[in-house]
Amino acid sequence: MAKKRVTRKQLLKEPDEFITFSNRIIRLGVAYKQHLMIAVGVFCAAVLVYVGMQYVSARSRAKAFNLLENAVARYDRELAQSGPAKALADVQGDFELILNKYGSNAGGRLARLTFAQYHFAAGGAERAIELYNAALVDFEGDPLYRSLVLSGLGYAHSLKGDSPTAISFFEQVVSGTVAGLKSDALFNLGLLYARMGQYDKSKESFQRIKEEFPESFYADMAGEKAKL
Repeated sequence: MAKKRVTRKQLLKEPDEFITFSNRIIRLGVAYKQHLMIAVGVFCAAVLVYVGMQYVSARSRAKAFNLLENAVARYDRELAQSGPAKALADVQGDFELILNKYGSNAGGRLARLTFAQYHFAAGGAERAIELYNAALVDFEGDPLYRSLVLSGLGYAHSLKGDSPTAISFFEQVVSGTVAGLKSDALFNLGLLYARMGQYDKSKESFQRIKEEFPESFYADMAGEKAKL
């Protein structure tokens, strides 16, 4: 099968730099023809190395996402039929393969986060925490995914029975920049503080949902709990 041709415009990520560098070489070319040929040769070799690395990286990411998509589809089918524990067992090998081969690229990082969520759903708090901790490093510079990981760690530690640690993670979500996850974190804080007997803090968390996120899914439930 013929390989799909990829143009220089598609592959080269800094076209302005290419044009600037080329123009400089051309201006020098009149006086230094031999040097020009050497410079062009070195430049082209560098471009080929860069393009090759980008191509391999793109193929690796595409492969990881394709494997992840298939694994998620299998999980969803098994989940509907047999529940989260059986669904997790069914895709365990798929996710281990993705993490082992592609764990450092975007598809692998997303697979790690998804795998953590599946372990949590199956009741595997310890393994979920391990994966979430790794994902916390993966998404350090991404506010949205970092908040999702922090929320996941809160849920996993809550499942484990470690309320103080769970609270610390949900508090980070609340103090973060992703507004869409804050009402969920506040609701969990309300429940966790109540579990620990800190009823004033519990009521305060529920009240914040009612005041700051009145359109939230949790607003009505939080309003009822704030009255208790």
